[in-house]
Amino acid sequence: MSTTGAARPASNRQAYSKLARILLSLFICFHLVVILVLANGSSFLGRSLEPWLAPYGNVLALNLTWTFFAPDPAHTMFIRYLVYFDDDLGTERKSPIEGYVPEEKDQIVIDTSKRRYLYAMRFLILDQKRMKTLLGPFLCRKYPGASSISLEEILEPIPNLDLARIGDLKPSEERKMLTYTHHCNDLSEKNEEAEL
Repeated sequence: MSTTGAARPASNRQAYSKLARILLSLFICFHLVVILVLANGSSFLGRSLEPWLAPYGNVLALNLTWTFFAPDPAHTMFIRYLVYFDDDLGTERKSPIEGYVPEEKDQIVIDTSKRRYLYAMRFLILDQKRMKTLLGPFLCRKYPGASSISLEEILEPIPNLDLARIGDLKPSEERKMLTYTHHCNDLSEKNEEAEL
């Protein structure tokens, strides 16, 4: 009798030990999933699993995002311009030319020098003075004979994950941030004054 009584506690201890190891392993797996998923909680997976992971992640402050950085800008910023060729009376000498800066406005850019050009748009767009002093005169020199150039700053948002999931990969609408007109005649008059 004593041998069977001693065998029962040993087998119970082994069963409890095995159960404890399984529960600990499941807890560690759950903890690792919380760490990996909540690091990028705004992703589709993070938003799908949020009801089950967020309460635990909030208690241990594991829900702080790492703010992942990708080599392309978050929102595409570009400038649409129209070059007008009018005479002093306002009559059109030549049909307007439409262009974009950068020219690859909504295409994937692989070349690093062109990607830097996309970043330069943020530099130009975020300050109006830069548009007036840098881009306007540059475009006037690029198109000799131009009377004025209309510049529109465009912000094209990336579609949210829900729209991308149903296949709507293009943003619903682009947002014009600012419209500015640069007069090229002013530049030619300044150049003439500088030459005198």
